[in-house]
Amino acid sequence: MINRILEHRPHRALAACVRGEADYITTTKVLAGLIAERVPVDLDQLYGKDAYPAQLVDWTSEASDQQLRILIGGQAIAPVALASEPGRRKIAHRRPQTANRKQKTAEEKQKTQGERQGAGRRLQHSVLKTAAQQPANRNPFADLIDGHEASVEATSKTHQTFLNFSRELTQSYGATFSLQTKLLELAIRPGETRTSPFKIPDSQCDFPIGPSTPAFSRDMCLEFATGSVAKVLGPEFAVVDTYKTRVRLPDEPLMLVDRILTVEGLKGSLGAGRVVTEHDVLPNAWYLDGGHAPVCIVVEAGQADLFLCAYLGIDLAVKGARTYRLLDATVEFHRGLPRPGDTIRYEIAIEKFVRQDHTYLFFFSFEGYIDDTLLISMTNGCAGFFTPAEIRNSGGIIMPAEDTRPVKGQTSTDWSELVAVQLESYDAEALTALRSGDLAGCFGSQFEGIRLSDSLRLPDGRMHLIDRVVKLDPNGGRYGLGLIQAAADIHPDAWFLTCHFMVDMVMPGTLMYECCAHTLRIFLQRRGWVTDKPGVRYEPMTGVKSILKCRGPVTPETRLVLYEVEVKEIGYAPQPYAIADAHMYVDGHRIVLFKDLAVQMTGITRAEIEALWEKQGKQEAASDRMSSKPPIFDRRHFLEFARGRPSKAFGAPYNIFDEHRFIARLPGPPYLFMDRVTHVEPPPWVLKPDGWIAVEYEVPADAWYFRADRTPAVPLSVMLEIALQPCGWLAAYMGSALRSPQDLRFRNLGGEATLHHEVRPDSAILTVRTRLTQASEAGDMIIEHFAFEVSSRDKMMYSGQTYFGFFTSEALARQEGLRGAARLTYRPSADELNASLAYVFQDEAPHRPEDPESDPAPAMALPAKALRMIDRIEAYAPQGGPAGLGFIRGIKTVDPREWFFAAHFYQDPVCPGSLGIESFVQLLKFMARERWPHLVDSHRFGLLTGKAHCWTYRGQITPRNQEVTVEAVVQRVEEFPSPTLMANGFLQVDGLNIYKMEDFGVKLIPV
Repeated sequence: MINRILEHRPHRALAACVRGEADYITTTKVLAGLIAERVPVDLDQLYGKDAYPAQLVDWTSEASDQQLRILIGGQAIAPVALASEPGRRKIAHRRPQTANRKQKTAEEKQKTQGERQGAGRRLQHSVLKTAAQQPANRNPFADLIDGHEASVEATSKTHQTFLNFSRELTQSYGATFSLQTKLLELAIRPGETRTSPFKIPDSQCDFPIGPSTPAFSRDMCLEFATGSVAKVLGPEFAVVDTYKTRVRLPDEPLMLVDRILTVEGLKGSLGAGRVVTEHDVLPNAWYLDGGHAPVCIVVEAGQADLFLCAYLGIDLAVKGARTYRLLDATVEFHRGLPRPGDTIRYEIAIEKFVRQDHTYLFFFSFEGYIDDTLLISMTNGCAGFFTPAEIRNSGGIIMPAEDTRPVKGQTSTDWSELVAVQLESYDAEALTALRSGDLAGCFGSQFEGIRLSDSLRLPDGRMHLIDRVVKLDPNGGRYGLGLIQAAADIHPDAWFLTCHFMVDMVMPGTLMYECCAHTLRIFLQRRGWVTDKPGVRYEPMTGVKSILKCRGPVTPETRLVLYEVEVKEIGYAPQPYAIADAHMYVDGHRIVLFKDLAVQMTGITRAEIEALWEKQGKQEAASDRMSSKPPIFDRRHFLEFARGRPSKAFGAPYNIFDEHRFIARLPGPPYLFMDRVTHVEPPPWVLKPDGWIAVEYEVPADAWYFRADRTPAVPLSVMLEIALQPCGWLAAYMGSALRSPQDLRFRNLGGEATLHHEVRPDSAILTVRTRLTQASEAGDMIIEHFAFEVSSRDKMMYSGQTYFGFFTSEALARQEGLRGAARLTYRPSADELNASLAYVFQDEAPHRPEDPESDPAPAMALPAKALRMIDRIEAYAPQGGPAGLGFIRGIKTVDPREWFFAAHFYQDPVCPGSLGIESFVQLLKFMARERWPHLVDSHRFGLLTGKAHCWTYRGQITPRNQEVTVEAVVQRVEEFPSPTLMANGFLQVDGLNIYKMEDFGVKLIPV
């Protein structure tokens, strides 16, 4: 029917089912027709290992040294009967003709006869000859044969009809077998050297070198990367295009093979081979770093080992079931990095393929030249082909004990530090400043006034490879010379995944190397190796062999990558240089090791760098703390507003509140965290959204809250107050208290904020910018919304939004708490409570903010009495909570004599909401100590950064209350890169839920 419809159009119709014809005959006809039309056909289902039940065939990968030569197309092999004893009737057999065979030996005649008559006929002749030569007395079956001979002869006529039918069936099978053997002939050619079952003859396997006649152009290389392999390597590889995955070059922009000059090796042989390629470094190349091609590009441009292994037939062997992964390599540079206008020529060789069970490995190397000068050599290259399951279960990098023991690093003679360095971290904003050359914006005031030359800046664009530095320890690492950890969030659509490779998306190992190199550059710049001198750049050290070991991929499923660099040698020769070991972790698993990563700064010497810092000098602490602008309002005004006459703070309109009326106040010392107002945009006494105000607070290096919290960072409760107190001052400045004849109290109702960085004792001046964003009034109630930003030296530390309310005392007395909280709070089971831990805290100094004493404590110490907001742990269930990650309940007895009631507020004592949140954070600290007890002396508590937290207040704690209960339910636990807990919870006062906390967390930081 189809043939009739398409009679006058080009087509080929094949029937998959024919009446009266055996299915296997029809199927082989269809396959033959497809092959005739050059349609890729995989014959493994007919002739491969999977075509036979495993229990029937014992497959072996060892080649036999015995061969049986069968001429395809000869006569079918027929069964043969044994010769009878002498005197009995013998089965006649006809010898082959020998006409026209002159001057040939008997052995040659026998060979020629065998080729003409076929292997089956020759085998029959051999068997009959052997049987005829046997003596009669060696046949133990003579009597049995005599007894059955008559019966066989009597039934021969009966069998004749069956034999006629069998002959027709045999002829049909013979035709089918002949067709199948022709199909096999198209897949493998007999008579060749049997080094591989995938050999494909090619008369042009060695292409001449010549710039005008490359073997493969850039367009053909792109076709190999993203299109059809058959279009590049020929129709013999058409079946490879049907596989789900195959070996490819990367797609743009990482396809760096501009031309393939020559290819040597036998197609499909899985033998040795060689390819010569070129890459042009263009003036506007996207990857240029400091005016040169970076190390990752120089190594990646030698990527044609991918092309070569495909040319040699690896896809024909693995059939799309396995994917390429680089395992090992050693890289050595012999000269400086290429510049625009250079052409790099790569001579790449695959020495051999090795098969281990079903896994294929190949070993390769390359050399890269600019003109005739050796640029780079890569040796000990090893890549393999693995299934997804093998990749998932690779186990990562296993470090032997001798590679983890502390070893003293090496420094140059007379080594001295250029700048003071401490344990630090840098967020995305800090690295953005660094990329723009703003050293102070990332590293702080020591670098004020120093600009970084363009050639030394951290690359951006596609080469924006790290997002933040989670840890810089100047004395850390295995060698004691410094450790730095940088993190990157992996997005499924990252450019380096989508181009490398199609279908099989993985991050190139060369970019992993570059990420580690960028991380090391940040470390060196923080140590003071900076300059604005043009032309200074980073280059690899010549003569140092860097070793790569890769045991896992970065894929679209990867969430977080951490690069850890340990400096092992640092100094001057005379240019600055450093050698380090780098490790790469994927979602907590170590998958890559770069040993002896070596970087030097060319174009500058030790003397020049030291002269820069001598000129820079040291800034005096007093000048560091000077305000940039004269104050409009200062601490005297704040103290008047907190405890004195409000009119002395704001002017005559507030005279009424000096003696006759109540007004909501600022907190007083020691809970007042404002020093001056330096900028005011909105007009006074006008309650409407308007411009910003700027408030400054000087962080005392010996502030009481550092000693009380026992950490070298401002506690979260104090950070909240630093951010929120300017909101209260702005509300008073706008005349909010004058909006109602009733006396109004001021309460925070909630907010959302993000801590970007810890505030350390050396943070000097914090600048808080605050503005009113919305105001609404209803009767005697006013609701005001604010935005705030807390920064240090133009570095954002804390930011968010919050809202407050003005209420009458009668309204506050009727507090109803959080609506619906009873349904949201977690109720631990009886089993959880029975298995829970209880704990009672002991009072430790300082007991009050003004207490000068401090009791000794481990690095991971809970707050002292002056700031501790929990008296006892009533229940801690490590596996409690909906997620089974932990539940805890803490209790505090309300003491009207507590210092904070007197400080917050004058004439309106109430526990600060920030201290309620502090109690919640302290529960998380307790859980962290219990979860990671082995880190108590080596780590300290830190606050969760980079993640927004929320709070809601619908009530207050006053001296009249009896007991506060705080509960936390852990939502997330992380072990890497820092042990971290994040939780939600509620605070109750005398059984009423009044605070809700969401997404607050703590982490552990090495001391």
